Amino acid sequence: MENLSRSRPLRFPVASTLLRVIIIAFGLTIASTGVSFYMKSGLGVDAFSVFCGGLSKLLHVTFGLSLQISSFFLIAIIAIIDRSLLGIGTVMHALLMGVFIDAIARFGLIPASTNPLQSLAYVAVGVILVGFGLAIYIKAGLGSGALDATMFLLHKKLRIHLKWVKIGMDFTLALVGFLLGGALGVTTVVTVLLTGPIIQRSMRLIDSVFPPAGREP
Repeated sequence: MENLSRSRPLRFPVASTLLRVIIIAFGLTIASTGVSFYMKSGLGVDAFSVFCGGLSKLLHVTFGLSLQISSFFLIAIIAIIDRSLLGIGTVMHALLMGVFIDAIARFGLIPASTNPLQSLAYVAVGVILVGFGLAIYIKAGLGSGALDATMFLLHKKLRIHLKWVKIGMDFTLALVGFLLGGALGVTTVVTVLLTGPIIQRSMRLIDSVFPPAGREP
């Protein structure tokens, strides 16, 4: 997890903020599609989505709106404690993930799984898309997502290894979300184990195509 927090942003011929914003939107579209595959698999979702799913039932709002509410709540807390962890990308993540996921659901772009084999395929596709999409988002270098920023803040303040902070957060989110009625399942475990490694591998792949800032091709 330390590698993710210290990852260098991409370098482009024209390293403009606008270009990075476009890249973030592209990465979040991919990641949102991955989460949507989780939701249609029938095998549960990732820990944060379990919480957001439970919150959506409690508040009687869409999944996307519950994600936005949760993310902006975390952003507000982080802004008070350590705003250096926030950036344009943080706000985009909080806003666009919810919009994209709700849009995919509204237009029925991904049909629900009808058999166990299809469900497993959905989970596999989902975890790859989420990992790759978040890698693109991270490499844009405009701030961490609200959940990751919270993880880094807890690591900094509590001086606990990032791995244990991540595990503790996932467990808490999944448990609270489940108690609120969220969809807990095998996907929750799979994402905890595989999302981080896929993000790291994806970032190395991106680095092989686009050299990081400060390093010659």
